[in-house]
Amino acid sequence: MELLCCEVDPVRRAVPDANLLYDDRVLQNLLTIEERYLPQCSYFKCVQKDIQPYMRRMVATWMLEVCEEQKCEEEVFPLAMNYLDRFLAGVPTPKTHLQLLGAVCMFLASKLKETIPLTAEKLCIYTDNSIKPQELLEWELVVLGKLKWNLAAVTPHDFIEHILRKLPQPNDKLPLIRKHAQTFIALCATDFKFAMYPPSMIATGSVGAAICGLQQDEDVSSLTGDALVDLLAKITNTDVAWLMPPPGTLSRRSNVESLRLQFAGFLIHPPLSCLGIYYHLREMAQGGVEGREGTNVGPPLKQFSDMLLICWLQHIGFLNVVSKIRIEKTPPVQLHVKNAF
Repeated sequence: MELLCCEVDPVRRAVPDANLLYDDRVLQNLLTIEERYLPQCSYFKCVQKDIQPYMRRMVATWMLEVCEEQKCEEEVFPLAMNYLDRFLAGVPTPKTHLQLLGAVCMFLASKLKETIPLTAEKLCIYTDNSIKPQELLEWELVVLGKLKWNLAAVTPHDFIEHILRKLPQPNDKLPLIRKHAQTFIALCATDFKFAMYPPSMIATGSVGAAICGLQQDEDVSSLTGDALVDLLAKITNTDVAWLMPPPGTLSRRSNVESLRLQFAGFLIHPPLSCLGIYYHLREMAQGGVEGREGTNVGPPLKQFSDMLLICWLQHIGFLNVVSKIRIEKTPPVQLHVKNAF
């Protein structure tokens, strides 16, 4: 019996273009076009009659595990979820086709972002052969048509490097901050309540959360608190009103400093009282907050406050599980979505 040794060349990855990262016009263009690729409504209420939020969450978790197992680029999973949400926002889809749609979205996203994209046959194996390669290829054309071939969507990952470049962080700490931020972005992509937030807002909150989680090491961050909130808001051209409540609301809750925080803010400062922040944001949602270009952000605030308690509990629990998956590369569980609903 002979031992056969096969050497496989590592997959070549594109090197970030410094001309793009150091040109502020690129960041401004991203901020200008980012909302073009967001779902226009909560499709569970007005489009989808057969699909429920928990079904999307199950498929999103399965898609994340497949991407991790295949060592896909970090951008593939959020981009695939963007395709899935945009398709479901316009096309009523039976629940029996949800996993097929998820596989097609990963197929398209990997073609756009991967050096060696996922194959139709491999994706069908992950569905336990509940779909056929020909069926996946046929649906690929359907999804492309419904998305009008607009596949180069802006995702939170597009902002990460621009934000990190402008933060006063040691270069040797940036890879760790980047890795943590990517984990937060993946978490946001699994929850539909984040789907209609601008990618720049999610990226800002994810970087802030990463720095917050690494503050136990004194050398990781020299910028914390309000200074970090102000800098992140400035980098992404986000009004501070998105990150802090209206003037005067703190006077009633001066004993809880972290009540001053909203999306990126509550991630940067660990809240002293989850219930306090929850009810505080509910009060803010009644009147709304003036956001960018004078738009009222009351409804998004209401959605965010509804999920705040769950997200903060998951900050300790679920995020640790996700981080463990990303480190140990645990093989994904093949989900029989057609039979699960």
